[in-house]
Amino acid sequence: MITRRRVVIATAIVGLAALVLLTPRSEDPNATAALRRYLESLGHEVRDGEGLPPVGGTLVLLEDTRGPGEAQPILDWVEDGGHLVVTAPDSAIVGMVGASAGATIGFTGVAELEPGCLAPAAIGVDRIVARSTDRILASDDPAFVSCFPVDDGALLLTRAYGDGRVTLLGGASAFTNAQLREADNAVLAAHVIGPEAEVVFGLPADVAPAPMGLWDAMPAGARAAVAGIVAVAVAFALVRARRLGRPAVEEPLAPIPGSELARAAGRMYRHARATAYAGTLMRRSAVSRLSRRLGAEGAVDLSGALARTSGLPDNRVKELLEGDDPRTDQELMSLGTELEELSARAEMGSR
Repeated sequence: MITRRRVVIATAIVGLAALVLLTPRSEDPNATAALRRYLESLGHEVRDGEGLPPVGGTLVLLEDTRGPGEAQPILDWVEDGGHLVVTAPDSAIVGMVGASAGATIGFTGVAELEPGCLAPAAIGVDRIVARSTDRILASDDPAFVSCFPVDDGALLLTRAYGDGRVTLLGGASAFTNAQLREADNAVLAAHVIGPEAEVVFGLPADVAPAPMGLWDAMPAGARAAVAGIVAVAVAFALVRARRLGRPAVEEPLAPIPGSELARAAGRMYRHARATAYAGTLMRRSAVSRLSRRLGAEGAVDLSGALARTSGLPDNRVKELLEGDDPRTDQELMSLGTELEELSARAEMGSR
């Protein structure tokens, strides 16, 4: 029983641990919902999804996995007068416009950077805070203006591209929910997006979203809860299984006679030298059995009834039922014999 209880407790702990481990954090560290709300408060029309904004609008690619062939239509749109902002340093667009991504700007934590340029995006910006995992961008093209220098490169590059403009950043950490309010990050975000009215946050690639099943439609917290419940159910099933749960009731190969219990108890009493206690049990059993047979209530009524039915004197009956406890095995055997004779006499006399 103690082992099963420990297994059940361990199962519950494992289930709770599964729920905690499977439940996602309350917020993605790369989430940019605050940036969207901030831009809306500045008067921009902000939306997420496929497609390009009208010429003169701004397309923001926080992530980008397009190949050169898929990226070319976007650059054609920029040449016609669009404004493109790319914060994915590994995007093919970075190389197509004449730049490249290098090492990170630091090792751990965050870094504070000063603009060091006269680009419109840096107007009114004294310093920004970015995560050290953002990348350094570099270019030998004199068309690029470098801002927020780091080593031989910069965090931000911007250039005119046809009738439009391309702005590249080594990462989007300055625009995330956690960092947007730090230093002058919000001012930089407003200037990078520019005065254009319509802002579109594009998808990482020009592919239609995959059809969603029931599991995909569930919130992340609900999926974690379902997974935890399944884990607890499996653990509970294992606990209740044949080899881990309660023993299965099986018929013994060799049935044990009911009299074996009486013999075993007798041997135990004899080994313990419990002669007096054995005599008490014998008297109790005889009194209970004879009281039911004769319909007597109490020891006085039983003694009188036994004296009438057995033919023995009343004092002899009382001695058998309430006398001194036996002290030896011989006295115990004699008491048992006399109680059996008393029962036999009472049964014959009651007929």
